[in-house]
Amino acid sequence: MVRQKRVKRQLPSCIGKGGEMMNLKFWLKWSYRDARERWLQVLAIAVILALGTGVYSAFGKQKEWRIESLDKSMAMLAMYDLQMELTEGSYLDSTALESALADIEGVKVVETRLLVPTLVDASKEGETILYPGRLIVVDLSDGGPHISRLNITEGVGLTAADAGTNKVIMDYLFTNYRKLSSGDSVKITGDIELDFVGRGQIPENMMIIPGTGGFMENENTFAVMYMSRDTVQQISGREGLINNAVFLLDEGVNPEAVIHDIKQVMATRFADTGFNLTKKEDDQVYNAMYTDARGDQRFWNIVAGLFLIGAAMATFNLAGRIVESQRRQIGIGMALGIKRHWLALRPILLGLQIAAVGTILGLGFSYLFGQALLGIFKDFYPLPYWGRLFYLESYLRASVLGVMVPIIATLFPVWRAVRVQPVDAIQTGYLVAKGGGLSYLMEYVPLPGKSFMQMPFRNILRSPWRSLMTILGVSIAIMLLVAMAGLLDTFNRTIHRGSNFYVESYPDRLDVVLDNFYPINSQHITDLQQLEQDGKPLFSQVDVGLVIAGEYVNSDDEEMLAVIKLDDPATARWQPTLKEGNLPDGERGIVISEKAAKDLGVEVGETVRISLPVREGLLSYRMEEMAIPVIGIHDNPLRMQAYMSLNQAELMNMAGLANTLTLYPAEGVTTVQMRRVMFAQPGVASVQAVKDIAQSFEESIEIFNTVLVMIQGVVVILAFLIAFNSTTINVDERMREIATMFAFGLHIRTVTRMQVVENIVTGLFGTILGVIFGYIVIVWMMESQVKE
Repeated sequence: MVRQKRVKRQLPSCIGKGGEMMNLKFWLKWSYRDARERWLQVLAIAVILALGTGVYSAFGKQKEWRIESLDKSMAMLAMYDLQMELTEGSYLDSTALESALADIEGVKVVETRLLVPTLVDASKEGETILYPGRLIVVDLSDGGPHISRLNITEGVGLTAADAGTNKVIMDYLFTNYRKLSSGDSVKITGDIELDFVGRGQIPENMMIIPGTGGFMENENTFAVMYMSRDTVQQISGREGLINNAVFLLDEGVNPEAVIHDIKQVMATRFADTGFNLTKKEDDQVYNAMYTDARGDQRFWNIVAGLFLIGAAMATFNLAGRIVESQRRQIGIGMALGIKRHWLALRPILLGLQIAAVGTILGLGFSYLFGQALLGIFKDFYPLPYWGRLFYLESYLRASVLGVMVPIIATLFPVWRAVRVQPVDAIQTGYLVAKGGGLSYLMEYVPLPGKSFMQMPFRNILRSPWRSLMTILGVSIAIMLLVAMAGLLDTFNRTIHRGSNFYVESYPDRLDVVLDNFYPINSQHITDLQQLEQDGKPLFSQVDVGLVIAGEYVNSDDEEMLAVIKLDDPATARWQPTLKEGNLPDGERGIVISEKAAKDLGVEVGETVRISLPVREGLLSYRMEEMAIPVIGIHDNPLRMQAYMSLNQAELMNMAGLANTLTLYPAEGVTTVQMRRVMFAQPGVASVQAVKDIAQSFEESIEIFNTVLVMIQGVVVILAFLIAFNSTTINVDERMREIATMFAFGLHIRTVTRMQVVENIVTGLFGTILGVIFGYIVIVWMMESQVKE
C-alpha cells in the first residue's frame, strides 16, 4: 500500500490528463539519470565515436595540409624554376656559361653550381660515422644564394665573408639521425677538416631519392654539405668549373620557351657537352613530396574512412543495445498509460547525450592526432613552414555522422519496443524472440554436459539478433586490428625482400664508386685492388664494373630512373637473384625489376627503350635512346635497379672504363676496416656497405610505419572499448536472469562460467568474422590503392 501511494504522488508531476507529458524537464532529468547510471558505458561509446571522428578529421585533410605547407615553404626558399645538369663527368667554365645564359629572355636570375661527390667522416667516440656524401656550391655573392636558399634549422648560415673558408652547413636529416651538432668534428676525402657551423637543407634536397645520391643511399646514409664556391672548387681540383645551373624565371613566362632558348645557346656554344633540363615540377624530390601528399591521401582516406565506419558501426551496435536493455522499463511506462512517443523520447535523449560527448571528445582527439602527425612529419620533412593540421570542414563532416549514428541507433530498438503490447515489451532477453529464436537448432546438435553447460549456447540461439549484434561488435574491432597489422606486415615483408636481395649472399662486401671513369687496367684501379693492411691483402676479390644512371622511356612520358650496374659475368662473385629469365652472359640484354617490367608492359624476350649517357669526350657526355632486349627479371622490388654485362659498355662508348668496385674482405678483415682504408684513397667518391643498402630499405617507409603504428595503437584502444562495452551490456541484459539463478541456489562460479562460455563463443565467431573481413580489406587496399 505504501508503494502504491508513492506512485500516485509522483504521477501528477509527470503525467497530465490522458497521460500527456506536461514537463519536458522531467524527461531530460530522467535521460540524464540513465546516462549517470551507465556512465561508464556511455563514456566508452562516446570515446569510440570520438576516436573515429578524430582519426578521420586528422587524416581526412592531410593532402591539403601538406601541399599548403610545401607551397609556402618552396616560396620562402625560392626553389628554382629550371635546373640544368650537365651529363655525369661533364664540366664547363662557370664564367663562360653564365655569360652565355645571361641574355636569355624570361630568365630573372641564374646561378651556377658545382656538385662534387665525396666521403664524410664524422666518427665520434664509440661510433663510426663514415658515409658517402656530396659537396654543393652555395653562391654567396650579393647576399646569395638567391635561388634554392638554405633553410637553416640549427647554428648559423653562410655569408660572403665565409667564401674560401672551410665552413660547412651539414644536411639536417643526416645529422639528426647521426646525432651530430654544430661544432662536431667532420672530415671529408683527403683528410680535410671542415668547420661544422650549422644544419640545413635546400628545397631539392629535402629528401634523398635512392640512386640519385649515389648507388643506393637515403637521408641516413648520405651526407649533403653546402660550402662556398671557392672552397668546393679548390677541394675538388675543379677551379673555375661547374656542372650545374639553376634559374628563376620572370612571372608569367612560359618555361618551354626558355628551355628552347637554352637549348639553342648550348647547341651553339657548347655542342659537345650533354645536359638535362628539369622543370621544378619534374624535380624528383619536389615531385615525390607532392605526389606522396596526393597519393598518401587516397590511402589515408581508406584508413580513416574504415576507422570511422568501424567506430560508427560499433556505436550503432552498442547504443542500440543499451536501449534494448531498457525495453522492460518502456513496457512498464506503456502499462502506466504514458504516450508511446514520450517514452521513445527518453532513449533518444540518451543517444543525444552520447553524440554530444562524442563530438566534444572528437574535437580533442582530432587536435591530438593532428599534433602527433605534425610531429612525425616535422622529423622527416623539416620544412620552414608547417600549417596547423585542423580543418573544420573535415571535422564537421565526421561529426555529422558522429551525431546521427547514436540517434539512429536508438530509433530501431525503440520502434521495436513501443509498437508491441506492454506485456510483450516488458519481456527481456531471449523471451523477446518469438518461438525461441533459433534454439530449435540445438535438437540437431547434441552437446555433452548438463543443462547449465548447454544454456550459454541456447541463450545465443534464443536471441539471434542480439547475438548477431554482439558478434558484429567484436568483428569490427578484429577487422580493424587485422587490417592495420596486415598492412604493416605487408609493407615490412616487401622491404625485407628488398634488403635480403642485397645481403642474402656476401653480406660483408662494399660497393665503391669512383670520382670519375678510369681505364680498367689503369694504375689507379690496380693500386686500389692491391691495398694491404699490416702487410696482408685487404680484399679476397675485387670486381670492377660500371654504375650509370639513365631513364626508361615509356608511352606515358613518365620519367623512370634507371640505375644500371655493369659487371663481368665471368668473374663477378655476387649476382642478382632472378624471378625469371637469365643473368647477363655477355650478350646484348638487360635484367630489370619486376616493377619496371610491369610499368613498362614488357616481358622477358621483349625490348625496352632506355636513355643512356654516351661518352663524347674527356668531360663531355650526351644522352641517347637505345632499344635493349630484356633477358631477365630480378627479385628486387626497387623499380630503378637494372643489370647488364660489362662488355655492353661499348654501347655508351665506355668500353674498357670503370667507375665502381665491389670489394670482398679478406679473412680477418672487417667492413669497418675496409671503409677506413678506402676513405683515405684518392679518387674514391662513395664507399657503402651493402648492409647499409639493406638498412636504407628498412628506413624507406619509416614514416608510413610510424603513422600506421600510431593508428594501430588507437585501434587496440578501440577494440578494448568495443569488447568491454559488448560484455558489460550483455551482462546488464541478463541481470534479471542471473538474479533468478542465484535465487534458485546456483553457485556464483556456475553462473560466471555460463557467462564466460557465452562470451567465448560469441567472441570466437566475432574473431573469425573479423579476420575474414580484415583479410578482404587488406586484399582490396593492396590491389586497388597501395600498389599505386
